[in-house]
Amino acid sequence: MAVVFDADFTSTRQWIAGRSSAYPRMGPTNRSDHKLDFLSREYCPGGVFAAVRRPTGGLWTCNLLTTEGSPEGFQVRTGDTVSARVTLPVGLGAWPAIWTWRDGGNEVDLFEYHPDNPDLLEISNHVRGGFRYWRGGGVGIAP
Repeated sequence: MAVVFDADFTSTRQWIAGRSSAYPRMGPTNRSDHKLDFLSREYCPGGVFAAVRRPTGGLWTCNLLTTEGSPEGFQVRTGDTVSARVTLPVGLGAWPAIWTWRDGGNEVDLFEYHPDNPDLLEISNHVRGGFRYWRGGGVGIAP
């Protein structure tokens, strides 16, 4: 599985690789939440972001990029638009998602996808408790 973004993901001023306050002590693992991922701190050669899972001693090495804590401090603001084309995996264990996370508590999931429910797309606003589930190929969900 690979997730590819078309942007300049080589800038260490815009992006932070493999660290997030979503993980205890900023990562690289969160076993207390039953997660088996190990965050890689690699940036993106050539400006292409590919999230690829690889087994590593019982954990899955994966990529995570965030603007959290970056010197430029980029934030998605009201009125901004996010456009993405994502190839969804078919294998179990993956959990591709695009989400915003401000100050460790204001999370909005643009989408979360679980291959064990291939016709379900989760869209959640954890700030106000709103959520929506989209089901079926008729809304463009397909691995």
